[in-house]
Amino acid sequence: MYRTLVNIFMLLLIQVPRLQFDGGGVGLETIFSTARYIRQSSESDGWVGDEEIQYLTRFGYLAQLGNAQVSGDQLSQALRNLQRFAGMTETGQLDSQTRNLLTKPRCGVHDVSTGFRNKRHTSLQGEKWHRTNLSWSLMDTSKLPYQRSYLLRELHHALTVWEVDSTLKFSFLGDSEDADIRISFHRGAHDDGYPFDGVGIVLAHAFFPGGGRGGDAHFDADERWSMTSGQVREDETSLYAVALHEFGHSLGLSHSNVQESIMFPWYGHTEPIYQLPRPDRQAIQVLYGHIHDSNSREEYEYKPTSVTRTPYTSTARNRITTEPITESAPTTTELPPGGKCGTNLDAVAVIRNEMWIFKGKYFWRRKGDSQLKSPEPVEIASFWYGLPRDIPRVDAVYEMDNHQILFFVGPRYYIMFGNSHLIAGPLPLTNLGLPSSLDHIDGAMIWGYNRKTYLFSGSEYWAYDDNTRRVELDYPRNISWWAGVPHNIDAVFQYTDKKTYFFKGSKFWEFDDARKQVVTSTGQSIAEYWFLCPPSHLEVSTNYGNYAQSDFLVFSVATLFLIILI
Repeated sequence: MYRTLVNIFMLLLIQVPRLQFDGGGVGLETIFSTARYIRQSSESDGWVGDEEIQYLTRFGYLAQLGNAQVSGDQLSQALRNLQRFAGMTETGQLDSQTRNLLTKPRCGVHDVSTGFRNKRHTSLQGEKWHRTNLSWSLMDTSKLPYQRSYLLRELHHALTVWEVDSTLKFSFLGDSEDADIRISFHRGAHDDGYPFDGVGIVLAHAFFPGGGRGGDAHFDADERWSMTSGQVREDETSLYAVALHEFGHSLGLSHSNVQESIMFPWYGHTEPIYQLPRPDRQAIQVLYGHIHDSNSREEYEYKPTSVTRTPYTSTARNRITTEPITESAPTTTELPPGGKCGTNLDAVAVIRNEMWIFKGKYFWRRKGDSQLKSPEPVEIASFWYGLPRDIPRVDAVYEMDNHQILFFVGPRYYIMFGNSHLIAGPLPLTNLGLPSSLDHIDGAMIWGYNRKTYLFSGSEYWAYDDNTRRVELDYPRNISWWAGVPHNIDAVFQYTDKKTYFFKGSKFWEFDDARKQVVTSTGQSIAEYWFLCPPSHLEVSTNYGNYAQSDFLVFSVATLFLIILI
């Protein structure tokens, strides 16, 4: 009570000199309203101090009043607006629930904007890019305690989510200043008027589309960032989840009061989001259209252009539209179980005239008849940025004639262009006309004999039309048509020598395309031929164990017979 009386008295001292009796200024009613508000707040442990007022002002709930005093009605209304936006009970007081909200990690962009809202309450800020081919870059990360390849992976995955349901396409420009969306990490004040607060409330902020800083996204370098969207520790923040939100601002979306929306300002997604929730999907399509709306453009045609940009002064930014397989420095790791000389394979393909060999979460590259580019395997997630980071393996992969790359993972598939651009996915196998009961693809290839695409699974195979993107009507057929090829293959591909090879277990079979049968029925060693491993006598004795045991039995019987005769 004493604290309440003191505050009312101080407020009266401030407001009395401004009293007027001609209808202007601040009247007694306002003073007593403020006094009542402070008294109620104090009694409910809702004391509003400078930090709370700064919060309400920073995020748009209170106007910038300079040295003017904030009335009790203004504070109460600001708190009601905040509570309404957050989906809380509107008390107009700083109760414990509201106080907890003010300490929750969040985005640094205003909640209250001058934009308009669609029917699903996702705010459209009003600014947008006037083209759908956008570029992005990651500025210097040398002072961060994270591997750059992991940062790129998380950021790319976040951008890809915005691509899938719209006409947007993103290309990576390294650390170029010429990119449309420049991503950087900062500490404290960093010359944009929005300083970070260290490990605390504001995680990141981004600028709406436009010239200068338009589209740029800044992340607080003091935060403890997690490099996975899956299991995130309590003391870490998912870079993927925050980036997914910030890129919404970079594309023209403001905050949403729908808690399930990506654009909800407070960080708190406990489950990773790999597809846009409906409000966000509708909002981004309002700005940039649906991918199926455009039937006049060549959907996946890429033509390189040059880029020029003056930092912080350009009113429009161009992009480079090529999507090569970038030669970054991917992270190598320990060998998968069995190593390259003692393991079977999951998938094999020729991509950009190189042989790619996949096993578990890893891959090797082999060019021509030379040895592997690196004797150690490389993590898929550290190189194929467009694929989800948590896929356990790749079941099959092949490159189409238009250089799109299809990755099959369980009952779904992904369409890639280069190693960082995800065109679509995950998509169900049923989209290809395959049966809903099919849970995986064993192998996929474009057969050199007739340039048709074939998909294999179990004891069946399908011919697939890359133009119509559907399997042909008179399939599936039994794999016995491919004479000598075993059921349940591990992989199949056509090598640069124009020959077809099937893989299963530790063996592979060359297929004679003209005669429609394998060249030899016994197969050859994958480790010795493709990995150039030394011959393994143990492997030979294992593979031909039945013959060895039979010979030993004959020898034993013969020896016993001789002993009896003697």
